Amino acid sequence: MALLVKNNGVIDVRVDIPKILWSSSNTAMSEDLSSSSNNTSSSSSSSSLENSLREFLALGEIDTSIKFACENQLYTHALIISYLTDKQSFEKTMQNIIFNLDNGDVLKTFYELGAGSIPSVVTNVTKAHYGDWKRHLAVILANRTDTNADFVDLCIKTMGDTFIASGRIYAGHFCYLIANVPFGSYRNNADKLAVIGSIHAGQSNLSFATIPNLQLTEVYEYALRKCLTTYIPLKVYYTSKLVLHGLKREALAYCEEIGQTLIRQGNVSYIQLVDLQLFILMAEKSRAFTRNFQLDPMSYKEPTWLIELRRIIQNLIDNAFLNKTVRDDTINPSVQQIHKIENNAQQTTQSTYADRKPSTNSRQTEQINTMTPSTSVAYPSVTNTNIINGCDPSNPVTTEQISYQNSTATNYPNTLT
Repeated sequence: MALLVKNNGVIDVRVDIPKILWSSSNTAMSEDLSSSSNNTSSSSSSSSLENSLREFLALGEIDTSIKFACENQLYTHALIISYLTDKQSFEKTMQNIIFNLDNGDVLKTFYELGAGSIPSVVTNVTKAHYGDWKRHLAVILANRTDTNADFVDLCIKTMGDTFIASGRIYAGHFCYLIANVPFGSYRNNADKLAVIGSIHAGQSNLSFATIPNLQLTEVYEYALRKCLTTYIPLKVYYTSKLVLHGLKREALAYCEEIGQTLIRQGNVSYIQLVDLQLFILMAEKSRAFTRNFQLDPMSYKEPTWLIELRRIIQNLIDNAFLNKTVRDDTINPSVQQIHKIENNAQQTTQSTYADRKPSTNSRQTEQINTMTPSTSVAYPSVTNTNIINGCDPSNPVTTEQISYQNSTATNYPNTLT
């Protein structure tokens, strides 16, 4: 009744009534709980926290109870309460619990990965408070399935990018290999991996390709029993290093192995022609150090793999030349047709201009015709007997009778006075 009077006859059954019930039975409940609890301090503390949680639930304060449970690490109760509430509350509670975990705890990495978010350790793996990165990577790899394989590979590749950015190249390349990042060309800065243990991006020469790293990549290729196609140019470079260090016979054996691999593949169009030509040159230089060539160079027979590889390279050159010729033949008729159209247009323009140009002779004729004489005066014939300039005076020249215009005087009135 007091509550009715206090609230002017308005009572919230969901809030007010539970408060009254809880306050009226709080003492008895506390006595029952204290009698059934242990005498240890830890159990009393836990009971106190759970009692507070029960109170929040009894008062209908669901959000407050979930927050209280998370803050006091009563994660089981928090998850159950949020799960029974709604999906949005459950997801929010789960994220809150994961966020409050220690960054170095691999449980946090596992929970973040299971929740579908990139673990925070991936972008902060080089920080000390995240602990040993190998343990985190182990948890990520151990929980890689067919359904989340692409997502897990993305996380590991991102971890490799973080290592590379901090200068830890071997750790970064290890992540790349685990994440199935393909080997790329050292000529392309966008490729992440060309030689294990070396960064090729931004390098103007092959100084990044040190012998230990080349050999490490060779071991990895051998272990896979797979030819890394983009690594062929660096194999040629490694051959030159063998020659420079005096390992001529080893260089020739290495060339033979590469040549036979290329012949087995058949298609070597993915390799730049300059790299193939350089490889042939290195093989020819290395053969000079074989025992048979040194004993009798004239009777020395070329190895079959070298002859076959020369033939393949020559076919590539011929095909490249043929393709260029075909392209030129395709382009030239089009260019000639364009020139022909331009010439025809130019001739048409010139003829049109000539037709429109006025005739000077016609104008002169018209001017002469307007001067028709009105009166003609006849003069007698004149015999010229004084011819000079080497002409014969005895040959008289008779001048024709000509007429000229004798204009009739016209009296014009004087209008000035």
